[in-house]
Amino acid sequence: MKENSQSATGRIGRVGRISGSLMVSARLPEKRGHRLFQS
Repeated sequence: MKENSQSATGRIGRVGRISGSLMVSARLPEKRGHRLFQS
């Protein structure tokens, strides 16, 4: 049970980071956004 909960939280954390980076890139200029996507 603990392993499952940890994996679930890990997925949520990754999704949160991705969504956060997308929102930040959207606010930043397009050039900077493309750099983030490339890296």
